[in-house]
Amino acid sequence: MIKNVVFDVGNVLVSYLPLDYIMSLGFEREEAKILLLKTFGHELWEEHDRGIYSHDELWDIFEQQNPDCALDIRKLRDGWWPDYIPLIDETANFLRECNSRGYNTYLLSNFNDEIFDYVEKNRFPVLTEVKGKIISGAEKVIKPNHAIYKLLLERFSLIPEETVFIDDRPENIEAAQVLGIHGIVFNNPNQMRKSFDELN
Repeated sequence: MIKNVVFDVGNVLVSYLPLDYIMSLGFEREEAKILLLKTFGHELWEEHDRGIYSHDELWDIFEQQNPDCALDIRKLRDGWWPDYIPLIDETANFLRECNSRGYNTYLLSNFNDEIFDYVEKNRFPVLTEVKGKIISGAEKVIKPNHAIYKLLLERFSLIPEETVFIDDRPENIEAAQVLGIHGIVFNNPNQMRKSFDELN
């Protein structure tokens, strides 16, 4: 019997589409793809989510590494991408429904803690409407490392068999399932609801 519902944030509760963000600033698609690889798609972005680099430290590195397009990178930095990402209303509504139906809801997300704190306080009140959260930047560990799932289970005294995790990345779901947590790979809100109903 499912008692606990754990949500990823990026591309489950909010849309994380950095290429769209870059293009919204006036860059053509091909130029935007190049800038994406130098910033949001750079290998250091994962370390940013792990909490190794602050927001300012990371963007300083990007500008220093790419003097030929430093002004363009500065434009991305100054555009403040957290204000661009939209809420996925249907998933937010589902989280609130889970709360009203007596489920315990949690967040488990790869997210820089500085940026998460900003969007939680300034953008998306639904992120505060859970019983607990594990944010990678604060814990210095990221999915799909098994340690972050164990931390979730231990900190909130969750029984794996009573817990379902919803995430858009199959590898993150597979890691959770190794520990006995039920998993739903998120494609869209309707599919998520159907999978949840089938699980119950």
